[in-house]
Amino acid sequence: MKPAFPALAAASCAFIIAISGFFARSHADWWLENLVIAIFFAVIAWKWTKMPFSTSSMWLLFLLLCLHEYGAAYAYGTPFGEWMRPYWGAERNHYDRFVHCMYGVLSFPAFRELSGGSRLQAVNWVLATSAIYEMLEWLVTAAVSPQLGAEFVGVQGDDFDAAKDMALAFAGALFTMAATYRRPAPSPAQSS
Repeated sequence: MKPAFPALAAASCAFIIAISGFFARSHADWWLENLVIAIFFAVIAWKWTKMPFSTSSMWLLFLLLCLHEYGAAYAYGTPFGEWMRPYWGAERNHYDRFVHCMYGVLSFPAFRELSGGSRLQAVNWVLATSAIYEMLEWLVTAAVSPQLGAEFVGVQGDDFDAAKDMALAFAGALFTMAATYRRPAPSPAQSS
């Protein structure tokens, strides 16, 4: 991995987060959405000192950040989700579900690297972190005003929102596991 890549990735992430925050529809919700991102960056920075991710995994995580920040700017009621409603035959905006699925797809390679190449462990990491995220959403909802909490959780009238979000992250991880079945896990030294 080129030494400049982490600095470029960090600068790009900071730029995307700043743009998202500037254009946020609800700044209070945006801050809540990005508390998780702050934790995510802290874990990546800590892990980087122990074992850097491959360049491909870092770019996939960057793409995930971009999808999240687009959603966070609109409190996950995105124009893309509204545009897709008739095609999905949906009563609600499913952009949040799309991002949960993409979380499974895009984070799987990094979790596979963290797991020493184990596909099953990577799926377990996706499921565990997805469940932790859903519990954090619940705790934040309980700690803040009900109106802001409901916007942050984004259930949109679906009592099974958390279960569906975790199921989609799981499905995304299974998809990536199947799609990369014959491909060896990238080593952190690779710059692919």
